[in-house]
Amino acid sequence: MIEVGLQEPVVKVGNLSSTRTFQDARDAVRAYFLLLEEGARGNIKCGDYFNIAGEEAFHLSEVIDILLGMSTHKDIKVETDTERLRPIDADYQMFDNTKIRSAIDWKPEIPARKMFEDLLNHWREEIGKGKIPLNR
Repeated sequence: MIEVGLQEPVVKVGNLSSTRTFQDARDAVRAYFLLLEEGARGNIKCGDYFNIAGEEAFHLSEVIDILLGMSTHKDIKVETDTERLRPIDADYQMFDNTKIRSAIDWKPEIPARKMFEDLLNHWREEIGKGKIPLNR
């Protein structure tokens, strides 16, 4: 929305100091499909559970920097919005995908940076079609 002039060049954020893993939904869907196939073959028990987790961790400030670096608009400001700060926030969220990797032939294939780029391009297309998302 900033790139096409529909929003001031300001991104309002909460706590950017926490670290998170990122998982592309396309990789997760592929994992679900493979789990269903293995379940149908009887290789996975009904009720078993798995972490379908990415392996790349980023400080949220890094994610902002990556996305701003991909923008065609180069003068975007980042401002902390106190209403976006949580009283309790997880500082580090990294999940273990060892179990799923040992159960099926799966691993994340889409790098987080590619996911960020694809997501940004998706919203560029949607906004170009006049589909304006809720923006707070």
